Formats: sequence, C-alpha cells, structure tokens
Amino acid sequence: MTRQPGDNDTPPPAPPGAEAALGAEATPAAPPAPAAPTPAAPTSPAADPHRWLLLAGLWAVYTAFGLVVSSLAPVLTPLGEDLGLSKSRLGVILGIWPAVFVFASVPSGWFLDRVGIRWALFAGGALMCLSGVLRGLATGGATLLVAVAVFGLGAPMISNGAPKLVVSRFPEQERAKATALYLTAPVAGQIIAVAAANSVIRPLAGGSWRSVPLVLAAVTGIVCVLWLTLSSRLESRSPQPPGPARLRIDSAGRRGARALLREPVMRLVLVMAVAIFFVNHGLNNWLPKIIEDSGVSAETAGYLVSASYAAGLLGPLSVTWFGSRRPLAAPVATSLCLAAAVACLTVLSGVAATPLLLLIGFLRFGLIALCVLTVMALPGVDGRNMGIASGLFFTAGEIGGFGGPFAVGAIADASGGFAASLLTLTAAAVLVATLFGVIHRRSTREEGTIPGRPARVEPHAPVV
Repeated sequence: MTRQPGDNDTPPPAPPGAEAALGAEATPAAPPAPAAPTPAAPTSPAADPHRWLLLAGLWAVYTAFGLVVSSLAPVLTPLGEDLGLSKSRLGVILGIWPAVFVFASVPSGWFLDRVGIRWALFAGGALMCLSGVLRGLATGGATLLVAVAVFGLGAPMISNGAPKLVVSRFPEQERAKATALYLTAPVAGQIIAVAAANSVIRPLAGGSWRSVPLVLAAVTGIVCVLWLTLSSRLESRSPQPPGPARLRIDSAGRRGARALLREPVMRLVLVMAVAIFFVNHGLNNWLPKIIEDSGVSAETAGYLVSASYAAGLLGPLSVTWFGSRRPLAAPVATSLCLAAAVACLTVLSGVAATPLLLLIGFLRFGLIALCVLTVMALPGVDGRNMGIASGLFFTAGEIGGFGGPFAVGAIADASGGFAASLLTLTAAAVLVATLFGVIHRRSTREEGTIPGRPARVEPHAPVV
C-alpha cells in the first residue's frame, strides 16, 4: 500500500548505512529501538582454547600411522621365511598401500567432508588398526597383501584430515607451527616401531614376528579411543554447499587440474614426484632388511634405522632454510648427496654405515620438503589452485611409492643381493637432481610472462 502524507504509522527503518550517507543533517525523529540480541558467533580458531589439545590428538593418530606403516619392515626376514615369500613378492606387498592410496584419496576427501574431521580420523585410525591385526593373522601372500592394502584405505583419511583440522581450528599465524608439529608424528611412529620391534616386542612375545604388527595395532586402537575423547567438541560433520554450488566447485576443480596438466613444467614436476617417492618408499620398506643382510643383528639394524629416521626430523627444517636462499643449488646438491650416500651403502655395511644412514635420513626427508616448495613456486600456481597442484603432486608420487618397494625386492631377487637395488635408487636420485635443474630453468624463463608473483601458500602435506 502506498503511504500518504499524514499517516500516523511509524516510518520504515532506513537501510543500513543510510544515516552515514546523509551526513550530520540526518537525525532520527525518535530514539532508535534497542537492538535485538544477536546470537553469539562461533568461537574463532584464534580464541579456541582446545586447538592444541586437538593437535595433540592428531599427533597421536599420525604417530599410530607411522607405527603401522613400519610394522613389517623390521621383521621381513622371519616373515618371509614363515610365509615362504620371495623378495619380489614382499616388494609387491609392501608397495600395495600407496597404490590403493592413489584411488582412495578422492573418495576419502568426500567422506571427510560429509562426516567431519572427528569421525573421519577415527575411521582412518580404525582401518589402520584393522590392517595391523590382519598383518599379524596373515597365513600367506594373498592375505598379507589384503592386510597391507587396507592401510591404503585409511591413510588418506589421516593425511587429508590433518591439514583440514589445522586450517579450521588454527589462526593463520599459527598454522605453520601446527603443521610442522604434526608432521613429526609419523616419523616418531616409525622410529618407535623399528627400534622396538626386535629389541622389545619380539623378545617379550617369544620371538614371533606376528607379535609386532599385533602389538602396534593394539596401540593404534587405544589411540583411536583417545582421539574420540579429545575431539568430543568437534562438529559432527562439515557444512556443505548446496548441490548446484558443489557441482560448480567440482567442475572448477577438474578444469583447474586439466589446466595444470597442460603445463610442461607441471608434468616435469609430476615425473620428479614419482622419482623421489620411488627412492623414499624403497628405503622406508627395505632399509632395515638391507642393513640386517649386511651382517648385523635385527636388533642392531633396528637401532641404526631408527637413528636415520631421527636425523630425518631435522632435514625439513635445515634443508628448506637452505632452499629458500639457494633455490637451485639446494635441491640439486641435496639430491646428488643423497644419491652418493645411497651408493656408498654398497661398500660400507653394518655399524660402519652409521654416518651414511644419518645422512640419508637427513637428506631424503629434507628433499621431500624441497619438492613441495618447488610446487609452491611454479609459475601460475597460487592460492586458488595450490590444493589441486598439491593433490596432483602426491597422487603422482604414490605411483613411485608402489614402484620403489617392488623394484628393490625384484632386483634383489634377480641379482642375489641389494647392491643393484641400491644403485637403482641412486639413479633415481640423480634423475631428481636433473629434473630440479630443468624445472628451475623453465620456471625462471616462464615466470616473466606471468603478471605478478604467485602467492606462497601452505600445501596439504600427506605423509610420504
């Protein structure tokens, strides 16, 4: 109805900001009504008093990740003898979970968005626990293959959920610290598993190799219950956009992935990811056995490899500091030094190889961090598509994560020892150094054609 002059009803409120636009002459005719109380805003990450407690729970879950992923490496000798498995078959089994990871990563992200961080991390931990139990109960190669494959279903829930928890619960200025802290957890788990397997768990269990995955699975189950307790304040699920908006987001993601794959430099980076994961997973799964076969006891081999992992805790911090100042020299020198150290394992063995093992641990974990920094620095990669670029990098990398353990075992079977396998890993590390040089040269040339410097952002960093 049209208002007429002289009506007695109250005039409608001015639109927001109208009084400021009218200036000082715009004075209300009557005092404004008291504003209705507004609901309290949700606690921001900066004010969340529970965020570090949640990070402690995440650290425990990621430590359990390291426990289970390294539960078989220290006991490959008795395991192979008991189940009648050759090194080639063991290589396939040890490398199957990265292959499953590649296909489970996207569905696990979908699951994470729908059930929320709390239950997704619990489900991932439960699958890791199940994998450990099935490993301990395996009766042959087929059942052991299934047991390790189950781990590949749970692993992406952890590696996808961890950065989501940090982004959603921590303010921007604390995210780097939180990320650095939780990334130490899987390495800590690997240290514990490799050191305790033959020195503590097997002696207490009568020497059975099955006791190692079963005990570590029990610890993982306890961690799952601990996580549910610590995360009781987390939301049950993540808010989802409406269907059409979600379809538009998915379509934009696919277009962004295709655009990145059309870039020659990005394709070189993906080849480099395959090579570095080939080296890293090959060493992760076979290094205890390689050291043991050089003439030391399984217990001593466990201590030596644990020391190598411990040195790896320092690698990402030190090597990336060098890389920020020497973007070409740092990755090339790190790759070549890693190649030389791995090659030297063919002539140095046992306790005498301790300095080499420390150097290998320091360099290979630092090299992975440099690879991630390389992705962040690519021309055309910025905050809008960094998640896509990071996902492509780690998906390609896990192809090498399967190939590394398989190649080391198959070559060792064919040659009668690990020398040829180590030289294969050496060649892969040299390839990484070469690719770093080519990528740096092409990126520098192409960067000048792109207006503005891409923003540096923190990528998702699943465990490799």
